[in-house]
Amino acid sequence: QEQVTFTGHAIEARLYAEDPNRGFLPQTGVVHVWRAPERAGCRIDHGLLEGATIGPHYDPMVGKLMAHGPTRAAALQRLDSLLADTVLLGVTTNKAFLRAMLRHSVFAEGKADIQFIERAMATEPELTARSPSSQCLALGAALLFARGVTDASDRLTGWQSVEPSPVAFLLRAEETHRVEVTPSGRGTPLELSITTSGSREDGPAERHELTLLSVGVADVTYILDGVRQKAVYALEDGELFLDCPAGALAALDLTREPA
Repeated sequence: QEQVTFTGHAIEARLYAEDPNRGFLPQTGVVHVWRAPERAGCRIDHGLLEGATIGPHYDPMVGKLMAHGPTRAAALQRLDSLLADTVLLGVTTNKAFLRAMLRHSVFAEGKADIQFIERAMATEPELTARSPSSQCLALGAALLFARGVTDASDRLTGWQSVEPSPVAFLLRAEETHRVEVTPSGRGTPLELSITTSGSREDGPAERHELTLLSVGVADVTYILDGVRQKAVYALEDGELFLDCPAGALAALDLTREPA
């Protein structure tokens, strides 16, 4: 045993198909997009394949992500970066929660105990915020508009004597969000002015300026409020899954559903 030495610090995060917003209830779904980056000092153990189904009959853990660094702080930063670039679309996971825990001052300082998560969730509700960010909703609506998922965009074609009118999209994520997309130009890149609002009237609408630079099969590059960003998405049978810097989004497109 005296020949065994310790060098630096290592830490592991376990990616689960579960919803921290609902008491960490296990989740099921189809893996539409799975990306596990390879980088020095990191390791990911998993058995996932795109197209596979995550069912209810096994443990909901879908992967282990590990990072090593010269110090605890370096290992935490490397693991957070690894989590940020790991993408699983098609099922709700605890990825955002894991990243929030890694960046929490109590955990970062190594002072967490077995009641840490319970205390943090009770006093910091933003750790399990249910509502998606307005930035995610804006990007989701822009993708739907650009890919012509709904026929609402047909109203923008043809001659008109006034400025283009807004196209309203309805995205169901916990509650129904109305997202109005107003194109400020024609052609590429697609420039949009976007206003988002929830189903509750007490919440103020938020406005964003978004320019789609390129839209691939699963990747999108865009400028949101002056900042160039990249995201990964999947559109499957009216379901929109999104992983972007502002967070994650899993929503149903209800734009064409009867009122």
